[in-house]
Amino acid sequence: MKYKKSIAHLLAFLTLLVLACNAVPGLIQATPTLWIFAPTISPPTLAASTAPSESSTNPPVAISPGGGDPYIDKVVSFTPGNPVNPDLGKTESVLGAPDFNESDLTGFLELGVGGILVVEFVDNKAVGGPGNDIEILGDPYNDEQWIVEASADCVSYKSFGQIEERASLDLAAVGLTSARCIRITDKGRGSGISPGTELDAIEALHSSAP
Repeated sequence: MKYKKSIAHLLAFLTLLVLACNAVPGLIQATPTLWIFAPTISPPTLAASTAPSESSTNPPVAISPGGGDPYIDKVVSFTPGNPVNPDLGKTESVLGAPDFNESDLTGFLELGVGGILVVEFVDNKAVGGPGNDIEILGDPYNDEQWIVEASADCVSYKSFGQIEERASLDLAAVGLTSARCIRITDKGRGSGISPGTELDAIEALHSSAP
């Protein structure tokens, strides 16, 4: 059949042509091109992160987070009682952490009978939290009493009444949500080497920046 013969002749011709090209030196050979199509991969879509809003965070009622140490920082005023032992009248003894030392008679302030002390939180303030909010650290023997008052503005005071030298106080009990100043009035006895009450330290169990 002519059609088949034509195809056979064409194939034979192409074969001879290829052989002839390979036999000629310096003839540039055609290089087949391989096309590779890499699939397009889209980057994964990340969910947008959302920072917690201020309303979803808890209020700063832990002990002094960025608000200084939790202890009293300043003595506003001190009116010694009568009688009083002047050798035990160092007001700076009530500042900072408790350091009562009975054998050396150091680390506390003796108020004297009827003495009045006003102290202040400066780098923090006591705030209302779960349970008690202020710790009064007086004579470890806890054998005398005083009147303790608290104030949010250091002007108007709320009284916790007459309590022992070592006591824990809840601000909510006197209608306060915070306190900057504490006022203590001695109700002790007038006898011994240290007549009246002895204060070691005052701590805000819950506090925040002032």
